[in-house]
Amino acid sequence: MKLSSLLVALLTLIAVSLFTISFKSGSKAASTRFMEWKWSDVEHQAELRNKPIFVFVGATYCNISARMNFTFRNKEVGAVLNENFICNKMFSDDGILNNLRASNWGVTTVPTYLFFTPKGKLVYKSEGYKDKDNMLAEIEIAMKKINESK
Repeated sequence: MKLSSLLVALLTLIAVSLFTISFKSGSKAASTRFMEWKWSDVEHQAELRNKPIFVFVGATYCNISARMNFTFRNKEVGAVLNENFICNKMFSDDGILNNLRASNWGVTTVPTYLFFTPKGKLVYKSEGYKDKDNMLAEIEIAMKKINESK
């Protein structure tokens, strides 16, 4: 009896693990793909691919920054950002360089969303929590501003 209970528990654990892995990998494909690169590498990739840059600036202590993960995992948001931008994520409280760079870009609160031309010129900034619809609207505004700056 104990052996069969142990076997059922083990099979249940394996099934749940496999489901979790497939669910996570399936949702990851639709998620925004953030590159956590050095800024020089981000600029190089943007110029190489002729794509504008999107930077999400958050903070490890910020609950709203953490909540934005749900928005960035949304299929529509991920598709638009991945197709149109080189996406980078940085945390303003993760080292002096990130804090300095964020302040040079005028970041005074987190989360902040920065949109740059492929040449690295900041053209649009937005702040605060964004659900799917608000984030898509911000991306649309940013894309217009990027096109106007060409």
